[in-house]
Amino acid sequence: MSLFPQLKLYLNPWGNYEDFKHHAPAQRHDFIISRLENASKRERLCDIVVAGTGFLTDAYCVSELNVKDTAVTDLIDILLALAIATLGGALVGQILFGIAADIWGRRKMYGWELIILIFSTLGMSMASSGKDESMSMIGVLLSWRFFMGGGGLAPTRIRGRMLAVVFLCQSLGEAATAVVALIAVAGFRSSLPDDPKSLKCTGSCVHDLDKIWRYIVGLGAVPAFVAIWFQMTIIESPQYTADVMNNSLQAAADVSQFYRSTELPATSTRTRDDRIISPVVSRDSGSGASENDTKPHANMLKDFRMFLKQNHNLRTLIATSLCWFCLDLPFYGLGLMNAEIINTTCIVVVSSGAIVGSAIAVMTVDRIGRRILQLLGFAWLFVLNVIIGAAFWYLSEHGDASALVVLYVLTQIFFDFAPAELFPTRFRCTCHGISAASGKLGFILAQCFLGYVDFGNASSLSFFMLMGLIVTLWIPKTRDPNGKNKSLEQIAAEMEFKGEFGRDIETNGLHRPGADDL
Repeated sequence: MSLFPQLKLYLNPWGNYEDFKHHAPAQRHDFIISRLENASKRERLCDIVVAGTGFLTDAYCVSELNVKDTAVTDLIDILLALAIATLGGALVGQILFGIAADIWGRRKMYGWELIILIFSTLGMSMASSGKDESMSMIGVLLSWRFFMGGGGLAPTRIRGRMLAVVFLCQSLGEAATAVVALIAVAGFRSSLPDDPKSLKCTGSCVHDLDKIWRYIVGLGAVPAFVAIWFQMTIIESPQYTADVMNNSLQAAADVSQFYRSTELPATSTRTRDDRIISPVVSRDSGSGASENDTKPHANMLKDFRMFLKQNHNLRTLIATSLCWFCLDLPFYGLGLMNAEIINTTCIVVVSSGAIVGSAIAVMTVDRIGRRILQLLGFAWLFVLNVIIGAAFWYLSEHGDASALVVLYVLTQIFFDFAPAELFPTRFRCTCHGISAASGKLGFILAQCFLGYVDFGNASSLSFFMLMGLIVTLWIPKTRDPNGKNKSLEQIAAEMEFKGEFGRDIETNGLHRPGADDL
């Protein structure tokens, strides 16, 4: 057990419960916030790896659509149907799992997502027509592809940087897809035609192409297995446990075990008036969650409606949703045409642009702010899409693909200057699930449109970049007048949604650093 100390938390979640029973809820909150804010680099790295591994897996499974286009098309003419099934599952999954994470917790839903992803990935890779066509290969592929689609702990001062690092894992997942495809093709090179556009693929060629796309898909389960292990070693978001589950005692015990500390911060005030805490929270004593605790899903729909009616919160949700839509439609729209414009080797180069963009975002997001970074991203993407649209046919007809590759790399860099985190803990996963699903809706439209229309005028995609630039102005600022990052509790207070942490801020007028959810 000493080799895996964090498994103690999974096997005994109440290990340090007694250390905090005699402390007031306000003191537990001080401990939680202080410990999260002062986490070591090694502890923060663990949080990033847990969230990033899942993001990498998701990006790999979605990006493989572009890489295995040729292999699948030569076998069955259902490429568009596969894409729609994947994205339909992703759209439904992001909304349902977002709501479920706000009801039953982030950690639990993350685990279920990974389990679904693993089984659906392996199921699709083993899809077969069977002996004498006894099984419908198309039906199996569409079913598994749908389920594959379905399938925080950060200090305020570097919260943006940690989120940007997680998004970097998405870029790594896309690059990994291209690298795996290159390796798979190299392994069967002897049976494949020299001309990648050749239609003469029969016998062993078709057989090996079938193996190639199955290897590409099946390997997507590997990072998901890794993520499952890490999911067993993390804690539920302390904010969620304290603010939504109304159990600050469990939240303090979780943080104590995960970060191996039971010392209260020196600034903690033991005699502080406990009336600032929600009356429900004063009942969180005893072993395990109190039977009197308010269930997070009891009035969630009613509370969510009230939240949307307060202080332009509906406008903020619409703004983040439109930003994701405007970002994902051109992003995947351009990505779908990679195979028609540049070869697989160049796809790796293009993917490196996304990695560079993510790295730039990591270094700048906490310095210039999320809103400004997103405005810059949309502005440059607008310009680049106009250039690509105007020069596409000229460059492609004259065989100058290198110029297009450079333009694609630049677009990938600025695509990673993307939407930021918002919303109070109670509804954060629901709102971000709706926003992310809006992006997948853009992906679906891109698939349907490009499935029947020849590509060539990317300047039309620049309209969505301009729209995203305008809509970004609706998103609230995440920095105070002094240029410092606002905590998530401050943002929640400004949205007029007062949870346990939010009430504490408003009553005492204190600046309390927050912790983001996974």
